[in-house]
Amino acid sequence: LHDALPIYLTNEAVIFYQLGNADAQAAAADAALKLDPSGRPILYYLKGNALVQKATIDPKTNMIVLPPGCTEALQQYLTLAPDGQFAKDVKDILAQAGQKITSGFGNKKK
Repeated sequence: LHDALPIYLTNEAVIFYQLGNADAQAAAADAALKLDPSGRPILYYLKGNALVQKATIDPKTNMIVLPPGCTEALQQYLTLAPDGQFAKDVKDILAQAGQKITSGFGNKKK
């Protein structure tokens, strides 16, 4: 059962994503990542996607200000799936927030 729990929580996060419940989506993705942090890219995307819902706009720069944990989740998605299904969306969000994109082979932080 313990091995199935991350899969169950991943499915739960996807369902909350489809329902538009960002708080529950982030909670389910976080819970799954605590059990299996090694890397289902979708979990990092779901977490980042949920957190970006709480982003604000800096009135001085008109840039997106991402909430804590959002940039890290989106960057981790790109590290694990640089050409993944959501890579373009993630890169666009990070660019709109003025974040440097650090993903893919040879670009990992040391």
